[in-house]
Amino acid sequence: MRKAFITYIRPLLEYNSVVWNPHKKEYISLIENVQRRFTKRIPSLHLLSYSERLAMLNLEPLELRRLRFDLVMYYKILHGLMSIDVSSHFTYYCPLISSRSGSPKLVKPDKGNNNLMYSFFNRAADCWNNLPHTVRVCDSLSKFKRCLNKTDLSDYLTFI
Repeated sequence: MRKAFITYIRPLLEYNSVVWNPHKKEYISLIENVQRRFTKRIPSLHLLSYSERLAMLNLEPLELRRLRFDLVMYYKILHGLMSIDVSSHFTYYCPLISSRSGSPKLVKPDKGNNNLMYSFFNRAADCWNNLPHTVRVCDSLSKFKRCLNKTDLSDYLTFI
């Protein structure tokens, strides 16, 4: 049953999440409920809580997976692995060299409508800025993904 979920259902829930990623809790909940209900149907796990079922199945919440997909896409764009003009979509702030964090940070617009604030180029900027410097500057995509998987991103989840 787990294999059926991972093979058939989860890819549908994660498809194109970089383009469409809800920010309203009600929509996040609806998507997460698909996984929640599916894991509840496994006979040996139906009495466990959702987080316990995920742990037993070695799965992550879908919202966390979507955040990881966003961060991987940020890496690809910011490191020139995608043919997207970085300067037209991202703004950098470079702290003083003497500051503790000398690496550039992404700047989110301080004003704007919800479409702008929750667009792909802004929604994970805070999370990207708070990644350890060593993760953001990895020299390969595969190394970045490995480091990202070891990084705790749970503070950035809005609904679980």
